Amino acid sequence: ICLWAYAYLTGLSPSVVRSVIMFTLAEMAHMLYRDRFSLNVVFFSAAVILAFRPTDLFSSSFQLSYAAVIAIVLCSPLFSFPALYKIRPQALAKTVRYVFGLITVSLAAQLGTLPITLYYFHQMSNYFLLTNLIVIPLATILVPLGFATLVLGEIPFLGDALVWCLQHGTELMLAAVNWV
Repeated sequence: ICLWAYAYLTGLSPSVVRSVIMFTLAEMAHMLYRDRFSLNVVFFSAAVILAFRPTDLFSSSFQLSYAAVIAIVLCSPLFSFPALYKIRPQALAKTVRYVFGLITVSLAAQLGTLPITLYYFHQMSNYFLLTNLIVIPLATILVPLGFATLVLGEIPFLGDALVWCLQHGTELMLAAVNWV
Protein backbone atom coordinates (compact mmCIF):
# COMPACT_ATOMS: atom_id res chain seq x y z
CA ILE A 1 0.00 0.00 0.00
CA CYS A 2 2.86 2.36 0.85
CA LEU A 3 4.57 1.70 -2.49
CA TRP A 4 1.38 2.30 -4.44
CA ALA A 5 0.81 5.52 -2.47
CA TYR A 6 4.38 6.56 -3.31
CA ALA A 7 3.79 5.80 -6.99
CA TYR A 8 0.68 7.96 -6.94
CA LEU A 9 2.45 10.79 -5.09
CA THR A 10 5.27 10.82 -7.65
CA GLY A 11 2.88 11.11 -10.59
CA LEU A 12 2.81 7.47 -11.72
CA SER A 13 5.85 7.78 -13.98
CA PRO A 14 6.54 4.65 -16.04
CA SER A 15 9.72 3.75 -14.15
CA VAL A 16 8.06 4.08 -10.73
CA VAL A 17 4.95 2.15 -11.83
CA ARG A 18 7.21 -0.56 -13.29
CA SER A 19 9.06 -0.84 -10.03
CA VAL A 20 5.92 -0.99 -7.91
CA ILE A 21 4.21 -3.54 -10.17
CA MET A 22 7.34 -5.69 -10.22
CA PHE A 23 7.73 -5.50 -6.45
CA THR A 24 4.06 -6.41 -5.99
CA LEU A 25 4.40 -9.37 -8.38
CA ALA A 26 7.68 -10.45 -6.79
CA GLU A 27 6.09 -10.51 -3.35
CA MET A 28 3.09 -12.44 -4.70
CA ALA A 29 5.48 -14.93 -6.32
CA HIS A 30 7.40 -15.24 -3.07
CA MET A 31 4.17 -16.06 -1.21
CA LEU A 32 3.42 -18.73 -3.83
CA TYR A 33 7.00 -20.12 -3.68
CA ARG A 34 7.75 -19.09 -7.26
CA ASP A 35 10.75 -17.40 -8.88
CA ARG A 36 10.61 -13.75 -7.78
CA PHE A 37 12.74 -12.13 -10.45
CA SER A 38 12.08 -13.58 -13.85
CA LEU A 39 11.49 -12.13 -17.26
CA ASN A 40 7.84 -13.10 -16.86
CA VAL A 41 7.50 -10.56 -14.05
CA VAL A 42 9.25 -7.90 -16.13
CA PHE A 43 7.12 -8.47 -19.24
CA PHE A 44 3.87 -8.79 -17.30
CA SER A 45 4.51 -5.42 -15.65
CA ALA A 46 5.19 -3.91 -19.09
CA ALA A 47 1.95 -5.40 -20.42
CA VAL A 48 -0.02 -3.93 -17.51
CA ILE A 49 1.47 -0.46 -18.03
CA LEU A 50 0.96 -0.55 -21.79
CA ALA A 51 -2.62 -1.80 -21.40
CA PHE A 52 -3.47 1.39 -19.50
CA ARG A 53 -1.09 3.81 -21.26
CA PRO A 54 0.08 2.48 -24.64
CA THR A 55 1.93 5.70 -25.44
CA ASP A 56 4.39 4.95 -22.61
CA LEU A 57 6.12 2.62 -25.06
CA PHE A 58 7.58 5.74 -26.67
CA SER A 59 8.65 7.31 -23.37
CA SER A 60 12.39 7.38 -22.76
CA SER A 61 11.66 6.71 -19.08
CA PHE A 62 9.79 3.51 -19.96
CA GLN A 63 12.43 2.38 -22.42
CA LEU A 64 15.39 3.07 -20.12
CA SER A 65 13.71 1.50 -17.12
CA TYR A 66 12.84 -1.73 -18.90
CA ALA A 67 16.17 -1.95 -20.73
CA ALA A 68 17.98 -1.68 -17.40
CA VAL A 69 15.82 -4.24 -15.62
CA ILE A 70 15.94 -6.75 -18.48
CA ALA A 71 19.73 -6.41 -18.65
CA ILE A 72 20.00 -6.91 -14.89
CA VAL A 73 17.77 -10.01 -14.94
CA LEU A 74 19.64 -11.51 -17.90
CA CYS A 75 23.17 -10.63 -16.73
CA SER A 76 22.84 -11.49 -13.02
CA PRO A 77 23.48 -15.21 -13.52
CA LEU A 78 26.53 -14.41 -15.66
CA PHE A 79 28.10 -12.36 -12.87
CA SER A 80 27.79 -14.89 -10.05
CA PHE A 81 31.12 -16.12 -8.77
CA PRO A 82 30.92 -18.96 -6.20
CA ALA A 83 34.37 -17.99 -4.91
CA LEU A 84 32.81 -14.86 -3.38
CA TYR A 85 30.91 -17.10 -0.95
CA LYS A 86 34.09 -18.74 0.36
CA ILE A 87 35.68 -15.52 1.64
CA ARG A 88 36.46 -15.40 5.35
CA PRO A 89 35.83 -13.67 7.75
CA GLN A 90 32.08 -13.43 7.27
CA ALA A 91 31.94 -9.61 7.66
CA LEU A 92 34.48 -9.19 4.87
CA ALA A 93 32.55 -11.64 2.69
CA LYS A 94 29.33 -9.66 3.09
CA THR A 95 31.09 -6.40 2.24
CA VAL A 96 32.82 -7.86 -0.82
CA ARG A 97 29.56 -9.41 -2.09
CA TYR A 98 27.70 -6.13 -1.54
CA VAL A 99 30.28 -4.06 -3.45
CA PHE A 100 30.55 -6.72 -6.16
CA GLY A 101 26.74 -6.74 -6.45
CA LEU A 102 26.65 -2.96 -6.85
CA ILE A 103 29.30 -3.12 -9.56
CA THR A 104 27.68 -5.96 -11.50
CA VAL A 105 24.18 -4.46 -11.35
CA SER A 106 25.58 -1.08 -12.46
CA LEU A 107 27.47 -2.69 -15.34
CA ALA A 108 24.43 -4.69 -16.46
CA ALA A 109 22.13 -1.66 -16.31
CA GLN A 110 24.64 0.51 -18.17
CA LEU A 111 25.08 -2.09 -20.90
CA GLY A 112 21.33 -2.55 -21.23
CA THR A 113 20.59 1.15 -21.47
CA LEU A 114 23.61 2.13 -23.56
CA PRO A 115 21.89 2.07 -26.99
CA ILE A 116 18.91 4.07 -25.73
CA THR A 117 21.13 6.53 -23.85
CA LEU A 118 23.25 7.12 -26.93
CA TYR A 119 20.15 7.55 -29.10
CA TYR A 120 18.46 10.11 -26.85
CA PHE A 121 21.42 11.88 -25.26
CA HIS A 122 24.31 11.22 -27.66
CA GLN A 123 26.65 10.50 -24.75
CA MET A 124 27.27 8.10 -21.89
CA SER A 125 28.64 8.44 -18.40
CA ASN A 126 32.25 7.40 -17.96
CA TYR A 127 32.01 7.48 -14.18
CA PHE A 128 28.80 5.52 -13.59
CA LEU A 129 30.52 2.81 -11.52
CA LEU A 130 32.13 5.23 -9.11
CA THR A 131 28.98 7.33 -8.86
CA ASN A 132 26.78 4.28 -8.22
CA LEU A 133 29.10 3.04 -5.48
CA ILE A 134 28.39 6.32 -3.69
CA VAL A 135 24.79 7.10 -4.63
CA ILE A 136 23.16 3.68 -4.18
CA PRO A 137 24.18 3.17 -0.53
CA LEU A 138 23.28 6.77 0.31
CA ALA A 139 19.92 6.53 -1.49
CA THR A 140 19.21 3.31 0.40
CA ILE A 141 19.42 5.36 3.57
CA LEU A 142 17.88 8.61 2.31
CA VAL A 143 14.67 7.18 0.80
CA PRO A 144 13.43 5.56 4.05
CA LEU A 145 14.65 8.63 5.92
CA GLY A 146 12.53 10.78 3.62
CA PHE A 147 9.46 8.64 4.34
CA ALA A 148 10.15 8.82 8.06
CA THR A 149 10.45 12.60 7.77
CA LEU A 150 7.09 12.82 5.99
CA VAL A 151 5.37 10.70 8.63
CA LEU A 152 7.14 11.90 11.76
CA GLY A 153 8.22 15.40 10.70
CA GLU A 154 5.66 17.20 12.87
CA ILE A 155 6.86 15.62 16.11
CA PRO A 156 8.94 18.18 18.04
CA PHE A 157 12.69 17.49 18.14
CA LEU A 158 12.33 14.18 16.28
CA GLY A 159 11.08 15.95 13.16
CA ASP A 160 13.90 18.47 13.36
CA ALA A 161 16.47 15.70 13.75
CA LEU A 162 15.05 13.78 10.78
CA VAL A 163 15.03 16.89 8.59
CA TRP A 164 18.62 17.68 9.61
CA CYS A 165 19.77 14.13 8.76
CA LEU A 166 17.89 14.14 5.46
CA GLN A 167 19.20 17.56 4.47
CA HIS A 168 22.83 16.77 5.31
CA GLY A 169 22.63 13.30 3.78
CA THR A 170 21.28 14.77 0.54
CA GLU A 171 23.96 17.46 0.54
CA LEU A 172 26.61 14.78 1.08
CA MET A 173 25.27 12.75 -1.84
CA LEU A 174 25.13 15.79 -4.14
CA ALA A 175 28.64 16.85 -3.13
CA ALA A 176 29.95 13.37 -3.85
CA VAL A 177 28.27 13.32 -7.27
CA ASN A 178 29.60 16.78 -8.07
CA TRP A 179 33.08 15.66 -7.03
CA VAL A 180 32.91 12.61 -9.32
